[in-house]
Amino acid sequence: MCVTVATLSKLLVANGWIYDGCPKCNKKDDGEGSSLFCVECGNKSASTVAKFCVDVRVGQPNEYAIFTLWDRECYALIKETADEIKQKMINE
Repeated sequence: MCVTVATLSKLLVANGWIYDGCPKCNKKDDGEGSSLFCVECGNKSASTVAKFCVDVRVGQPNEYAIFTLWDRECYALIKETADEIKQKMINE
């Protein structure tokens, strides 16, 4: 395991996206059929859940790296899931 400690300097939201994934393991849905059977974890679900994938720039002004944050890491930053944000947008 490698742990990197850095300062987040910018969310690259233009590079981010939301995908429909398994509510149990986050694997992307293949889009076939009306219900989900996850080949990764074996979960049988009636529906998928929206998940985040966002790139962020971390580091100092002259030195930086791009990291990809997935749903769990995004939730830790903004305290909302992609599914919650998606539902808010639908309801507006």
